[in-house]
Amino acid sequence: MTLISPSGTTLDLSSDNGGAGDNFTNTVFIDGGAPITGGAAPFTGMFAPEGGTFAATFDGESIAGDWVLSICDDAGGDIGTLNSYCINFDVSAAPGVPNDI
Repeated sequence: MTLISPSGTTLDLSSDNGGAGDNFTNTVFIDGGAPITGGAAPFTGMFAPEGGTFAATFDGESIAGDWVLSICDDAGGDIGTLNSYCINFDVSAAPGVPNDI
């Protein structure tokens, strides 16, 4: 699972974690969460992105535009379905720094 910003910056949320079944149920990716690699399916709870932090990866980028959640199941012999997802932004900024919305 990879999150891609409107400018094309990518952040690996989770790679090669899980197995057969409902592996991600009510999963939240958040800076400061538990390591996803230390969890187990169905990965319910708050987990840190596997590829780094949201803050460092997307620092200075505008939130305006199309954000893409890319999912690639590279294991053969099974199928998967994304039922729903959402993305939330905290647009608070340091004093004197404008929010680019």
